[in-house]
Amino acid sequence: MKHNIRRTAYEVFAKLPKLPETTGAKILHLTHSDLDGEGAAMALSMLPYDIEVRRLTNNNMSYEIGKVFITNESNNYDFIIVTDISCSKKVCDIINKH
Repeated sequence: MKHNIRRTAYEVFAKLPKLPETTGAKILHLTHSDLDGEGAAMALSMLPYDIEVRRLTNNNMSYEIGKVFITNESNNYDFIIVTDISCSKKVCDIINKH
């Protein structure tokens, strides 16, 4: 059986909760600086939003992600997408609260 694996960006991201319906919404994308992290950034770039991408290394990932939420920088964005990360349990708990 052949499977059609081609999907539009809208189909791929249709399952995300609360994705802004208006074009130009401000989105922060936090991702790893490796190739699969870049793949997520490329896919998101197809959407009609104002997307800021922060590419994080293993050394600064937990700190940078935690800082966004703890300092309320998250209030500057309509939506935050976090992909391809490894972070501490404490930071995972912070993400889940938001």
